[in-house]
Order: sequence, then C-alpha cells, then structure tokens
Amino acid sequence: MKKYGEIEKGIPISNRTNAKYVEIAKQMEVDDSILFKTDKEATSLVNAIRLTHGKCINGTATVKAFAKRMEHNGWNSTTVGYRVWRIA
Repeated sequence: MKKYGEIEKGIPISNRTNAKYVEIAKQMEVDDSILFKTDKEATSLVNAIRLTHGKCINGTATVKAFAKRMEHNGWNSTTVGYRVWRIA
C-alpha cells in the first residue's frame, strides 16, 4: 500500500526513455560528440544537452549548447548517422 506524504527510500528516480540521454549529457564535456544511427536518438541527446547544459531565461533558451549534423558516406551520399556535439 502506498503511503502519501511519507519519505520512501530506494525508489528509482526515473524509468523514462530519455533518462539515459540525460546521464550521457551530464558526462559530456565541451567539444565531445556522439554519432547515432537515427535522428530520434540524436534528437533525444540534443534535448538532454539543452536541459543539462543550456542556459534558459523564462523557459526560453538563450545559449545553444549543442550542434547536430547528418553524416554521409563519401561518394554516394548514403546517410551514415547523426552526430551531436556539446558546444557549451
């Protein structure tokens, strides 16, 4: 039975899918980058970097903390993946 208003110990903080990206973003230093296979993964990290390293005033980002680029395979321009850098 759940007890409201009482301190509980040992409860996991989050089981959200983006929680792993927040942990990765926290470990990244400026100029670190990660290559992802999908845009969805890259966007998840972008949002995590924005959350953990971006500067916001009244909910509006004032400093861009990331850069994202699609990477291609030399000659035939096949998409290799999506690279995300922490830039601030």
